[in-house]
Amino acid sequence: MDNIVSLPTPSCFLSGSFTQYAWDSTSLGYLKTCPRLYYYHMICGYIAKDESIHLRFGSEYHSAIQDFEIHRASGLQFEDALRETIRLLLIRIKMGP
Repeated sequence: MDNIVSLPTPSCFLSGSFTQYAWDSTSLGYLKTCPRLYYYHMICGYIAKDESIHLRFGSEYHSAIQDFEIHRASGLQFEDALRETIRLLLIRIKMGP
């Protein structure tokens, strides 16, 4: 078992070209959003250095809803649950990802 050799991952592009023959949802999503976005991500291989603000917002939104529902289920009144949810949200935002 120690002699296992890992093979390189096959490319989704035709050899020696930028013609993609195997498509996945990510590639199609980039192309449908913007052909230039597809070019930068798939052809040039550029990636973002920072986190996506859209993903961060969505994650924080869902965490806040979950926190609020947990506080309400534990018996807190609406205003108290809302206040505690916002407090936790501000702590998460200050701490960063």
